[in-house]
Amino acid sequence: LAKENLKKDECIDAVGYIQRYSVSYEKLNKNKLFECFIRTSRYENAKELSKPLISQKNLKKRYRWLQNYLLSEYKLNKFANVVEVGKDIQSLAKVLKIKPKIETLEYIFMSFMKLGKQNKAIKVAKELPFPKKIKGKLPKGIKVYLNFVLLIASHKNADAKLIAFCNSELKKTNKEYSTEIDIYENEGLRQRANRI
Repeated sequence: LAKENLKKDECIDAVGYIQRYSVSYEKLNKNKLFECFIRTSRYENAKELSKPLISQKNLKKRYRWLQNYLLSEYKLNKFANVVEVGKDIQSLAKVLKIKPKIETLEYIFMSFMKLGKQNKAIKVAKELPFPKKIKGKLPKGIKVYLNFVLLIASHKNADAKLIAFCNSELKKTNKEYSTEIDIYENEGLRQRANRI
């Protein structure tokens, strides 16, 4: 029954059934199960599921599960652990010759901010090359990158100096997005002012 609920993307029923009857995770789709644990705020379960999978021999699978593990740690407010797992993800990404997912960089950035380590947060922001514009137009998925700018500017632990420095660094790395970075920075500052 839990398998059927996972297939149908019925997370509340699937997770309820698994917890009520102590169903083993072994024969279930672990990716779907992880998503369901996150969607139903069962972060400890998500962490428990992903922990044994972060030491797989297959590096691509290990990479995916490290990102899942990082997400569960972030949701549990274990920011120091997020930073440590983030280092592993960044190292493994270099080995696999891929870029870490933007969401992963956001969690690492936010964790540094929550830990009061703004200088390290800046280093994370520098690692964020935006995708190239296509014939002067914004590519699909760019909003995720620009939302990172919004996140920096609106974060309660970011001071004006940090915001200006991060965004000037992002503009250096992503020259063709200077206007968009300014727009999202201003929106973040506006949101921040409304909270105060």
